[in-house]
Amino acid sequence: MAPRVIDADMHFYEPRNLWIERIDRRFRDRALRIEEDERGFPWLVSGSKKIQLAEVHVPGRVELLGEGRRREREWDGRKPPPFEEQLRPEYYEVGARLRYMDEHGVDAGIFFPNFGLAWEDLLRDDVPATCANMEAYNTWAAEVSAEAPERLYGVAHLTLRDPQWAEREIARIARAGLRLAMIGPNPVDGKALAHPDLDRIWACFQDHEVAPVFHVSRPSPFPGVPRMLRARLRKGRHRTRPRVERQSRPAPYVTKASTVPARTEATIPALSNHEGEGRVDQRRRTSSPRHLAGSKPGTAAAATRETRMDPIS
Repeated sequence: MAPRVIDADMHFYEPRNLWIERIDRRFRDRALRIEEDERGFPWLVSGSKKIQLAEVHVPGRVELLGEGRRREREWDGRKPPPFEEQLRPEYYEVGARLRYMDEHGVDAGIFFPNFGLAWEDLLRDDVPATCANMEAYNTWAAEVSAEAPERLYGVAHLTLRDPQWAEREIARIARAGLRLAMIGPNPVDGKALAHPDLDRIWACFQDHEVAPVFHVSRPSPFPGVPRMLRARLRKGRHRTRPRVERQSRPAPYVTKASTVPARTEATIPALSNHEGEGRVDQRRRTSSPRHLAGSKPGTAAAATRETRMDPIS
């Protein structure tokens, strides 16, 4: 049997109403959305705050990167086309994406959040709304994955800043069949990823066989660093490293899946209440990154863990 070709870094453009249609109704006023400004430029928005220009990129045309931002800055009075008209069908339609994959000999794809690479850091002061918007995205990612369960594998979006919520959301996405979850590759409110306070979350990842993964990108070259210090770092006025609680333990490892896991369910359950419902197991377990780093290859807690999930057939 010929080896399968898997695109391990794929993206869909999120629909403009993805979040507001799926978010817990208590957070509808803080749901992300895409809307045009008075000049016709589409923006990712939270409340009245503009997060990022919803710029549409063209594959293979790297010289056009940033062109939308330039046009917005140097507006000549002409309105751009509506957001949806700028999108090619394969950017957002599952059927069109599968046909495009067939044309290019790609058997399966792992798709990450798209606008999710930009907004998390900019909403860092509102953790409950951050969690609620992530839940909405994860629900949508499970819906998309369920349309082609043997070819499209969604990556959930998680924050570690609310451990109780993170544990509940890991369990929820696992029940929906998502086996990968994107987290920020930066300190969590000043705590290194190997800090003991986060052990419970790493244990939860392992218990539910969900692999945490990174997608390093913008918006900030200094994630987790206060904004004023970022400006000094950019200008070369501050030569010391950002202050983070020091740890003597090794840096964490991210689970590497040798196969793309099989999905177990086609639907995702109702949104959980991340503001305190549910009992959380407070026991310490030896499954955090600092313990994984010292494990022997071939064990369930190895630094590069052998997956126990079924491969794609």
